[in-house]
Amino acid sequence: MIFLKKTLSVLLVIAMLFSVLGVSVSAATTETLTAEQKTEMKIKRADVNADGVYDTTDAKMLLKAAAGIYKPNNKYDVNLDGATSISDALLVLKQASGIAPVVSKAELVKLFNKKLNDIKNDTPGFKKTSTATCQSMKITQKVTATGFAALAASSLSCTDLEYDQYVEKMTAMFESAGLSAEEQANIDAMKKSAEDYRKPQSKTYTAAKDDYYDHYKLFPREFKNTASEVTASEVSSVTFSAVDGTIVYTLKMPVKTYTESTFPSDPTTSSYGKIFNLVNVRETEGSTINSLEFKNGKVVMTTDAATGEVKKVVYYYDYSSNIQAPRQTQTESGLGTITIDVTTKTKANIKEIIDL
Repeated sequence: MIFLKKTLSVLLVIAMLFSVLGVSVSAATTETLTAEQKTEMKIKRADVNADGVYDTTDAKMLLKAAAGIYKPNNKYDVNLDGATSISDALLVLKQASGIAPVVSKAELVKLFNKKLNDIKNDTPGFKKTSTATCQSMKITQKVTATGFAALAASSLSCTDLEYDQYVEKMTAMFESAGLSAEEQANIDAMKKSAEDYRKPQSKTYTAAKDDYYDHYKLFPREFKNTASEVTASEVSSVTFSAVDGTIVYTLKMPVKTYTESTFPSDPTTSSYGKIFNLVNVRETEGSTINSLEFKNGKVVMTTDAATGEVKKVVYYYDYSSNIQAPRQTQTESGLGTITIDVTTKTKANIKEIIDL
């Protein structure tokens, strides 16, 4: 680390010297490109020697190119201003030292969106594996009753009981009362769900090449015309690195919290919903969001370094929710009235892998 810092210091001194001297070498004018193409070209050119690493070696080569030691070549014009100069070397130095990437966050977000949206609309075909993993599901059940029903009210109530314990408690009570075959089948189904709810639930889908409906239906965001509409202001960071002939882009999202009044009626307009497939937290019609949090959102996109073609995209986020189910009230003649309020607190994560 000390050696690296000393090297950077020396290079910066040399760079400033070239800056004072005004040394630069003209390069051919960059052909007409879209903003996203320019961003990708800057990233590619920053790895001057194409060794898969953005380091001081690249900066040294750019300093030599700016001094005219190397024959003029477009590849030395990293910032695409039409000349090879100290500015190009400084860009790469900052990238190598971790001070700042050669392109801005806004440029990287636009490139990210363009590549994801192209996959959605150009329909190259892909395989998707979606996995949901529940870490915890706690049930709070408040039962109030009148008449004879009040006798069972307290035994049916519970607070923050983990789902498997909740099912065990409820099924034991109902089975002791005697059940019909249909009721027993429902109880058995509940027991099975309690055994499996912490196990990762995975599904694999295949979208056929040139089938727009498959891409529209399956590629994040499902059943939307665009795969990403996230903006730079909604993103924590976007970085890139060269790895074994690929460029890996990593987009990270900040924590977002909501309540019933702040969560949009169309979840795809929320910041996470603009790039992820969001879990349906309102599984029961009429339920209320007491609190909802999305965090650790990350999208990792791997592209071919030479062609820019996307090879793989991995989506990941954690969420926690506190959901109030609709109140249930039932009155039985001669038995009284029973009212049930259920709140579910869930912590889980969602991961989707797209292989192209």
